[in-house]
Amino acid sequence: MEIWQILLLIVVILAVVFFAFVGAVAKYLYEFAIDRRGKKNIHTEGKSPSAQIKRENPEQSASILRYTPEMVAALERDGEEIFIQSEDGLRLRAYEVMLPGSHDYAILCHGYLGNLEEMIRFGEEYRKRGFSVLLPDIRAHGKSEGTDRCMGWLARRDMLLWIDRAVRRDPGARILLFGISMGGALVMMTGGENLPPQVRGIIEDCGYTSAWDEFAYQVHDMFHLPVFPCLYAAGAIVKRRAGYRLKEASAVEQLKKCHVPMLFIHGGDDRFVPPWMLDKVYDAAAGPKEKLLIPGAGHARAAVVDPARYWQAVDRFLAAYFPKEGENGPAAE
Repeated sequence: MEIWQILLLIVVILAVVFFAFVGAVAKYLYEFAIDRRGKKNIHTEGKSPSAQIKRENPEQSASILRYTPEMVAALERDGEEIFIQSEDGLRLRAYEVMLPGSHDYAILCHGYLGNLEEMIRFGEEYRKRGFSVLLPDIRAHGKSEGTDRCMGWLARRDMLLWIDRAVRRDPGARILLFGISMGGALVMMTGGENLPPQVRGIIEDCGYTSAWDEFAYQVHDMFHLPVFPCLYAAGAIVKRRAGYRLKEASAVEQLKKCHVPMLFIHGGDDRFVPPWMLDKVYDAAAGPKEKLLIPGAGHARAAVVDPARYWQAVDRFLAAYFPKEGENGPAAE
């Protein structure tokens, strides 16, 4: 065999090995992060946001996201379990707790790999502030159907259905969208849609700029792998199996079309959704906006680390855009 033939054979073998490796990594990343049915996923591998926080910030492991059986029982007692069908035929679940006489309505969205029960404590806070609350299980989470996690992108269309349901029930409703982590990205993505005037404000807590940015950060930080070609190959699998592109799942692009007043909140020590993303989403928003950075707070822990500053910022926002009778504000009729 000629030398050039040997060299060509070596190149071919290396190329085959390289593409096989990249394909295996891409498949693993898809099953790890997106496929709800995957046996090895971010939970089983001990790399979920909650596990990461427990390792890196044990003093912050007690979270407002935690719930007890007693809290779930109270939700089931006071609320109503409801279901809707998505545009692509999925059965989506939520709990609704109505506050008699109130026209203020908060839709509270949980984070990645979470469920509606994680929002019970936030629901209690918004009920204290005069809001009826809706707590949905985002598609492919909790008891809602779906096999592929959409990082908020496909779920933004589901949010429009929940909003429409509230408007049809009460045309005079004043609706607040609130989300944490992936739920924060979801409400930002929803903000770029054609929303009815009843949606008066959006509050997001530690949401990411885009699914692509978030996975690029995690591929490097969690797996120490290069974005090219690993994430590009994984993105192709996501597009084929889940039906969306990681780059199109962009809160930044959606916020450029969003004129709804917004409050952006982030933890200064967030190692899952890095704090630099706060400035990018804030700068992108086209409407009235405020932001709050809580120093020392890890991911989804801003309300735990400094609850006084957190809820004071929320209350100022609500006073401005959901004023009570006799108060003045931009949202007043």
